[in-house]
Amino acid sequence: MYKIIVAGIPRTGTTLLARALEGLEPKGSWSQKQANKVYKTHYPETDVNVCDKAIFLFGDVIKSVISYRKRRWDINSMRNCQCYKDLKDIDLYKRDDCNFEKIFDSWTNPIKHEVLAIKYSNIWNCKDKIKEFVGWDFILPTKRNRLTNYVDVDNVDLHNIRNTYKNLIKTVNKMPNIKEIR
Repeated sequence: MYKIIVAGIPRTGTTLLARALEGLEPKGSWSQKQANKVYKTHYPETDVNVCDKAIFLFGDVIKSVISYRKRRWDINSMRNCQCYKDLKDIDLYKRDDCNFEKIFDSWTNPIKHEVLAIKYSNIWNCKDKIKEFVGWDFILPTKRNRLTNYVDVDNVDLHNIRNTYKNLIKTVNKMPNIKEIR
């Protein structure tokens, strides 16, 4: 049994935090096979009874969508978000095909898990709270600026993203930087 679930909207630091909590080098992808303490996911599968505590990461929705489309555009990433369409049929800018809003809602309104929700940009400021929550110390990599920005898409795409995710953007903007959810 794992000790903690690290979950989040894609491109909000889930791999970074999971690798840090697991004691792995900061660079690299995630493989559940390499984990002893951490289970990493996005979508809360109903059979994820691997532990009772979770850390949920969220951040700037627009940057997450842009980064996901530009840096994680593959079928395996889509499946991790319970999206079973063909890549050619997915339009993240016009539809929430990868369930970002469902992911957010399910982890911030949990049925089973005690959740520590943290805004990505605040992970470094919340290290002591995370340490207390998980029960062990860990090393975070040096904080870097995000590579993705609003200017990475044209104005039409930016308008579509804002329209598609307007409710989620409002909800995320109201969320505190860190919140315990029981």
